[in-house]
Amino acid sequence: MDTALLRGQIGWKSPGSRFKPAVRRFQRVCLPLIGAIILSIVGSKAGRILIATAAPNFTGCGGEQVTVINADFEAQVAELVNIRRAEQGLPPMKLVDTLGNAARYHAADLRQDHYFDHDTYDRINGDLAQVCAWYERILVYYPSPRAENIASGYTSPESVMADWMNSASHRPNILGNNRELGVGFYENRWVQDFGTRSDVYPLLINAEARQTDIFDVTLYIYGTWQEMRLRNDADAWGEWIPFSSETDWTLNAVAGLRTVEVELRSGVKTATSSDSIELTTGEAPAPTPTPTPPPPVNLDLKTFLPMVER
Repeated sequence: MDTALLRGQIGWKSPGSRFKPAVRRFQRVCLPLIGAIILSIVGSKAGRILIATAAPNFTGCGGEQVTVINADFEAQVAELVNIRRAEQGLPPMKLVDTLGNAARYHAADLRQDHYFDHDTYDRINGDLAQVCAWYERILVYYPSPRAENIASGYTSPESVMADWMNSASHRPNILGNNRELGVGFYENRWVQDFGTRSDVYPLLINAEARQTDIFDVTLYIYGTWQEMRLRNDADAWGEWIPFSSETDWTLNAVAGLRTVEVELRSGVKTATSSDSIELTTGEAPAPTPTPTPPPPVNLDLKTFLPMVER
């Protein structure tokens, strides 16, 4: 197993109130520093220096947009979450940019200030000072935070997900009753943020898969509705049909980014949602025709100039 740390948002229990301050300080301050040293040694053996990239200089309770370091890692974690949920008969979670921004900020901040906690800290004159609670940081980006998992030291999506799933305080968050997910990765710091917006009804293609080489896909749509209608890309809407949370659908057979939209209604209540997936097979997109310029006008001065008799 990687040299690594895990923590779930509400699952940690101290060995006793007498020792709680000392234990929490050791977890926040000492373990991240030890992990960074070990990771730097492991990284050097692999030809990589894992702590070479300077962390951004953040202070406060979030709000900054952290550059994505490894989009594949973040997407793979989301895919593994939905695979584990499907194994339990649970609906997939939607990967949401705003939750991802909150998670990525915290992953970078854990690295910058060398601590390991859900709450946000700044390091001032060498000491850690709490800035805000974990949910207050997420609220800067997203309105309905529910839970969070963090980890440090893992070198792959598979390894961090395996230990999260084997942890009694992390597994319930992954298998919980939430609709939306954000994943942040920064120099082997990992963060999952979970939430549900009551007025958003996500549509997911193939359980939030990034790519498909098959035109026929499966859609999952959240909510309880009377009717729905669907369309591909910017095509005309299909007919209204009875609502079903799971339905089969066929993408336009054109390679590239394909989008499916749904419109939902129950009485006067309506909602819309969409999702996109990369189709790796099919016809090549038709090239945009180049406009043909009109032929030049050859003015004959003898014809168009007025005749003047003298």
